[in-house]
Amino acid sequence: MKQATDLGSGMENLNLIPPISEYNNYKLKLVGVFSKNREEWSVLDVANMLYNGCMVPLYDTLGPDSISYVLKHSNITTCFASEASILILQKA
Repeated sequence: MKQATDLGSGMENLNLIPPISEYNNYKLKLVGVFSKNREEWSVLDVANMLYNGCMVPLYDTLGPDSISYVLKHSNITTCFASEASILILQKA
C-alpha cells in the first residue's frame, strides 16, 4: 500500500496526470499503462484509485495501430510501460 500511496502522491505532485475536461465537462485524470499483468500494474491501479486517476490500458495483442489510436484519442500525457513494451510504444 505504501508503494501505491507514494506513486500516487508523486504523480499528483509532479502533475503527471492533469485533469482533462473533454467528456461532458468531467475532470478525468488519465494515465496510460502498457505492460503485461504484473505486480507493478496493480500498484499503479491502486495509486490511481487513491488519487482519482483513471487507467487507460494499451494492448499489444490488438496491433500497433490500436496503440496509436488510443494514445491519440485519449490525450494521456503519462504512460507507464514495462521495459519490454518501450520499443513498441516508441514506434507508436
